[in-house]
Amino acid sequence: MTIIDIIERKGIGHPDTIADNLSENLKKKLDKEYLKQYKKLCHFNVDKTLVSAGEIKKNKFINPVRIVFAGQYTKLLNIDDILLQVVKKTLKVEINRGLEYKIYNFLNQGSFDLTNNFNFKKSNDTSFSVGFKLSKNHKLVKNIGKYLDNLYKLNKFIGTDNKIMLIEKDNRINLYIALAFLNIKNYFKEKKKIENYLKNKYKVNVKINNADTKNIKFITKTGTSLEMGDSGMTGRGNRRNGLITPLMPMTLEAYYGKNSNTHIGRIYQDFAQKISNKKNKNVLLINKIGNDILDYDIFEI
Repeated sequence: MTIIDIIERKGIGHPDTIADNLSENLKKKLDKEYLKQYKKLCHFNVDKTLVSAGEIKKNKFINPVRIVFAGQYTKLLNIDDILLQVVKKTLKVEINRGLEYKIYNFLNQGSFDLTNNFNFKKSNDTSFSVGFKLSKNHKLVKNIGKYLDNLYKLNKFIGTDNKIMLIEKDNRINLYIALAFLNIKNYFKEKKKIENYLKNKYKVNVKINNADTKNIKFITKTGTSLEMGDSGMTGRGNRRNGLITPLMPMTLEAYYGKNSNTHIGRIYQDFAQKISNKKNKNVLLINKIGNDILDYDIFEI
């Protein structure tokens, strides 16, 4: 038996993606607030968000989801209000479906040396980033992921939480999908409809919610396993290209929540992919902390 390819993708309501989006939405909000309050961009890296699963009993929250923001930033007086706005924006769908949460602010003032690097456009970290051209399988997973991410808009019994695992072995492609449902009578019937649609459209084998039994179903109150089943953290979700690709050279650095001025762990991910697309080759960019951000090394891999 020969494994040819493995690709993973986490959907918009997966706890890791939620953590990524919380970090990224906070990044965007901070940029706006610094321009508004200081008339310039300021140093921050807020890429350490944790979302810890809540607890539900009899369809009611007995413990809320805990959202922990951590990282460094240039202090703002209205940071607690900013965090609340970010949470409400990021989890709007799930909150409307009853998600309860509590916010913990562990953001701290950044160190002088890293702030100084930011001010002089020097690299914020010693880091590398990889760019590679997407294959047919990569595009397949992205297309199916886009379909799953939009299902909740079309079907009131579908949640935002989904995850795809593509395994190709012995020239056969199997897709294993986790898909959260809300309370629904005809669960197995509706699940089968989606399986058949994907099989017919993409000509692949599909299994949704592999752990299901006669008595066990992936049923949620809010549409995400974050409500009780799973937790998430920034950087554990999809890479910048929207996928997790263990058989390809892959950037390990979290993209979301880093500042886009000096943190090469973020900047180079976009740049490496741009170069890869142009050269049609896999490339790696690397630089050292304190160096000019343009003084990088590039390797074909």
